[in-house]
Amino acid sequence: MTEKNPSFPFLINLGLLVFGAAMIFSGLLIQIGYHMGHHGEIDAGHLVFGLNYFTWSLIHKMAIVIISIAMVFHIVLHGKWYQTVLRKKELFFKNQQVIVLTIVSILAAITGYLAWFINLSGGTEFSRKFYIEIHDKIALILMVYLIFHVAKRFTWFLTAFGKIRSKKKQEKSDWHRETPSTAESEE
Repeated sequence: MTEKNPSFPFLINLGLLVFGAAMIFSGLLIQIGYHMGHHGEIDAGHLVFGLNYFTWSLIHKMAIVIISIAMVFHIVLHGKWYQTVLRKKELFFKNQQVIVLTIVSILAAITGYLAWFINLSGGTEFSRKFYIEIHDKIALILMVYLIFHVAKRFTWFLTAFGKIRSKKKQEKSDWHRETPSTAESEE
């Protein structure tokens, strides 16, 4: 599926890129605009780029849910790669960046979802803020790894997009050749 038709992996990766950017932007904005320097008290009415804390939090959470779903597909698409890398020591060391990225992603997700769950279940504010603090620090590391990961694979995006475009052009050209023109059908 990925070799002959790169459309699905491309869409998954594009979704990860777009919603990853939304996740990073909204997360940084929440950290800088609402968490840092506020000593645990968030001014929810304070507007940043015209939106309040709850709106930015909703954008961040929506991006996270979409990223989580896309990550499951991404990891499944690369399941054989993960199995091979984890079995062979030389490949494991060669691909440390991706392995660390995967681990950091999982840790950021767990700490973020725990804070969210604590809030929804009526847990203590101290527990929620504890996990948010851990999540915020892990997320900064994750951001750096994501930037490097995307930068290393940028040519893949361009190549996959080119293959998809040429395949669509070919399909359109084939369709026009197979469809009789109105002049031929009137004869």
